[in-house]
Amino acid sequence: MNRDIISYSCVITPVDNDGDLATPPVWSGTLTVDFTGTGAKVGAENESGVKVCRFGVEGVSDGSIESNRAHPSSYLTVTESLENQNFIVIKRNATCNEDDEIPHQTVSE
Repeated sequence: MNRDIISYSCVITPVDNDGDLATPPVWSGTLTVDFTGTGAKVGAENESGVKVCRFGVEGVSDGSIESNRAHPSSYLTVTESLENQNFIVIKRNATCNEDDEIPHQTVSE
């Protein structure tokens, strides 16, 4: 199987969410892979597009699949740098590998 690898960095500046300087700044949100300039469109229902799967790992370093480190669909009150939040882009009619890939986003041309 041919897989091209693209490295990326996502820089998010956390903010003070409670007015307490003793607590760390945080951020929350959902990451969407942007295919701008590729000809792919989000949300169309045809079989010529692609699907984005995210790699999710049960039993991450803190032992919780609820953790932000587990690469969830939505992140909640993140206070640390998150590494290895990886995605794989596959054909829309393919299936994410159930062992370690979780459906994340469908994009069609």
